[in-house]
Amino acid sequence: MTNPTSTLRVRFAPSPTGYLHVGGARTALFNWLLARKLGGVFVLRIEDTDRERSSEAMIEGVIAGLRWLGLDWDEGPYLQSAFLARHQAVAEELVARGLAYRAFETPQELEALRLSAQERKASFLYKGGKWRDALPDDTQAQLQAGIPHVIRLATPRSGIFEWHDDVFGPLTQDWTEVDDYVLLRSDGSPTYMLSVVVDDIDMGITQVVRGADHIANTPKQVLLYQALGAAPPRFAHLPLILGTDRSRLSKRHGATSVLAYRDEGFLPWAFCNFLALIGWSPNDNQEVFATPGELIERFSLEGVSRTNGVFDADKARWVNSQHLAHHVEEKELLERLQPHLAALDIQPASSPEDAAYQTSVQLLKPRARTLVELAQMLRPYLSDSFEIDQAAVRKNVLTSGAGDFLPDLIQVIEQLDFTDLVAMETRLREFSEAHALSTGKVFNCIRTALTGQKVSPGIFETLQAIGQLRTRQRLQQALELCQTVQPAP
Repeated sequence: MTNPTSTLRVRFAPSPTGYLHVGGARTALFNWLLARKLGGVFVLRIEDTDRERSSEAMIEGVIAGLRWLGLDWDEGPYLQSAFLARHQAVAEELVARGLAYRAFETPQELEALRLSAQERKASFLYKGGKWRDALPDDTQAQLQAGIPHVIRLATPRSGIFEWHDDVFGPLTQDWTEVDDYVLLRSDGSPTYMLSVVVDDIDMGITQVVRGADHIANTPKQVLLYQALGAAPPRFAHLPLILGTDRSRLSKRHGATSVLAYRDEGFLPWAFCNFLALIGWSPNDNQEVFATPGELIERFSLEGVSRTNGVFDADKARWVNSQHLAHHVEEKELLERLQPHLAALDIQPASSPEDAAYQTSVQLLKPRARTLVELAQMLRPYLSDSFEIDQAAVRKNVLTSGAGDFLPDLIQVIEQLDFTDLVAMETRLREFSEAHALSTGKVFNCIRTALTGQKVSPGIFETLQAIGQLRTRQRLQQALELCQTVQPAP
């Protein structure tokens, strides 16, 4: 751990009660961008004090998600549970100084207080109870009797708290609306409100960047900073992420583990690029940032919106398509594509370094939104097992008169120089003219015979990518099909 310094220190502190999801990933990204922009330190702290819901698998899932996104941290990962004794000692210190107190209400007594508030149509607010001002002897008697208790912070009974948020600006809180919240539970475990403040103090955190759902926690936490004699950090709260229907983001909108987007074929930096656009924008509305360095240079908290952002899956795929087409290095693309090809049982006919394989990828990547889509598109180029559009076969092969011109076309294909696109085009156009055929009829026949579809990239580039041997074989298969199948009238 580090003592507070003038250097910017930010942290990402997820609870491992689920995998790294979209909201958490964006929070991590904004903290990372800020640290990299200002030469600060990015700390990773796993807040694993929820014993029932936290698990080692979830911790590993959070870390795996950050690593896939490329969000490297400078310190950590720290496990909050390792600081239990420190948290307990702070709570006892506050009691000793008269800033916190022990409260002995049973669960039944607290429930009665809640029901009483409901009957009065008022919000339940624990403000002192009977123990905040209890006589020391009464408290000691309860302790000696072994009665379970919690430790609560004594919050101000009146007054207005004012603070500045680096996104939302000036904010206020009426202390009469803030309860004496629990610092230490009856089993001795610290609450989030205690542990997060103690850890941020001990780790020298100077800026807290987190979701807007934590705004209500800020006055309570600043009060605890002050009670511990520590200067609070600056706070910046990020707008929430909503679904396209403007409701809270849920699994039906895409609020799943970020690793699911890896499996769907998103490029990690492209997904970071998309996340950055949810609730933030530069002043010129640029949307595609080719590299991390480009986004780091443009990022600032001034660009964060106060209005909630929307998770748009179509926008995510569009951003990913831009990176696929223009901003991913060939080596990285080929490496990240391999697992998706394997998942479809597609084995390239040659090594990833082979020119034909690389040509196929470069030809098709502008048409794909994800690596999964690209892998599916590559099937006819890398495998002899691919999906056939029967309507396209019927139109472009069986009923087009292809059976008459395919024998001569195959002979021409055998003589073509597949390294010369211009010569290929010239020769095939000459073939069409010599046989009194439209180029569309010839080219569509070739296209469907090679790919099984009615559309493809440019026909000459497709020929080159599939290669001369496979082209001849597939045209021969098309000819045999014409000879054996009698098309319906």
